[in-house]
Amino acid sequence: MEKDEFISGLIDMIPGCTQEMVEVWSSLANERVEMEQYVDFNENPDGNEVEVENWLETIYTGLGLIKQRFNLKIALQIVKLSAVPFCLFPYEMYAAAQHFSNGGKPEDIPKLNEEGLLESVDTDNWPKFPKLDMLKIKNGVW
Repeated sequence: MEKDEFISGLIDMIPGCTQEMVEVWSSLANERVEMEQYVDFNENPDGNEVEVENWLETIYTGLGLIKQRFNLKIALQIVKLSAVPFCLFPYEMYAAAQHFSNGGKPEDIPKLNEEGLLESVDTDNWPKFPKLDMLKIKNGVW
């Protein structure tokens, strides 16, 4: 997923998120590749640009799945973590969404991460790196 598609798609998918919020999430993709952290833990032979696009796709898909499995409000809370500033890996989003659905606060997320509580996810129900075809979009409608 190219950066422009990621930005416009996320703003469209999650009303209330801003260009500034989405830019922070986009930066996460670049940072991961610079740190040689790759989606599915495998380096793509096509280079860093493709790696960044892979990260953008999995972040976008993770947020879309949160919207579908929880709701828009919780998806927006996760996007707004960019203001903490704290962006989650896709495999941490599910635990954060559960935290929010139980009344948890955004400022708790960094501590939960430090304690490793966001990584303890049932991978049978939540993929580590969600793929775009996992989203249920019908005729362009969420």
